[in-house]
Amino acid sequence: MKYNVAVFSYDSLHRKTYDILISLYLSGIDNVLVVAAPLVKLKGVNTDKLFTPVTYGEYEHPKDICKRFNYQYVVCPHDNFPKLKDIFNTHGTNIAIISGARILRKDVVSLMEYGVINYHPGVLPETSGLDSLYWMLENSVKPSVTCHFIDHKVDAGFLIKEQNVEINNSDTIEIVAHKMYISQIVLHKYICHNIVKGNEFEVTPILRLKKNKQMNNSQKLNALSKFVLWKDIYASN
Repeated sequence: MKYNVAVFSYDSLHRKTYDILISLYLSGIDNVLVVAAPLVKLKGVNTDKLFTPVTYGEYEHPKDICKRFNYQYVVCPHDNFPKLKDIFNTHGTNIAIISGARILRKDVVSLMEYGVINYHPGVLPETSGLDSLYWMLENSVKPSVTCHFIDHKVDAGFLIKEQNVEINNSDTIEIVAHKMYISQIVLHKYICHNIVKGNEFEVTPILRLKKNKQMNNSQKLNALSKFVLWKDIYASN
């Protein structure tokens, strides 16, 4: 099986996009197409961050990375179906990876013969949605991240692999968030390995009975108040 990869990203500095593109390149995956959507401020979406995850190092704009790696870079809104169809047909894309995107329309997802892969910082379906870390604490869910083929529902589709995240009693919420992020990149390396080998992905359906609603700041603070008790359940030492 021959995979031709596209990456859905934002047209801006974005750490996850940087790490995903670096891993694709280091895995020997060439002929990558990046479709970068212009940033649009969403109305009615609570983007307040009550803590700042730990970060290390610097990262480049995806356009500059693509220039260095000889990857194709196209700026296009992710809901522009006619243009995306032309872009993907020209490139011969048959599988896509999300490094940064809003909810993709069903017709856009259907353009990929082998599907669209997403990395989610939590167990699915229990932590679906934007506030996955808060739902992990609120629902006392184990620390784990997932990669899955998406469908038209948020954080649903077909599970490819789940990666448990080891935490310690001394970890702060910032450290836990960072570990959840790093584990997503570990899953991405697993995906890269299978793309290089041309392996078919074995999947299981994700049965999402309901969609988690976005939390307001009061709900987020309430979830954070359960962090110590959550660590007592899941910390390894």
